[in-house]
Amino acid sequence: MGRDVDAGRQTLIQLGLKDVKVIYDPMAIGTRGTIVAQSPVANATILPGGTVQLRVAGDGGVSP
Repeated sequence: MGRDVDAGRQTLIQLGLKDVKVIYDPMAIGTRGTIVAQSPVANATILPGGTVQLRVAGDGGVSP
């Protein structure tokens, strides 16, 4: 959490996860484009084929 969405996604892919879902939340408190929540929580065991969801502050649009 607190990382840029692209950096967070890249880290998860490097760790071998293939299913990383990004959900943008325009009501989230945080810097636009940063991860504000994740599921499962950090350091949780994820089974092969599992999914990680990243909730990101903002609407997913291009920054001004």
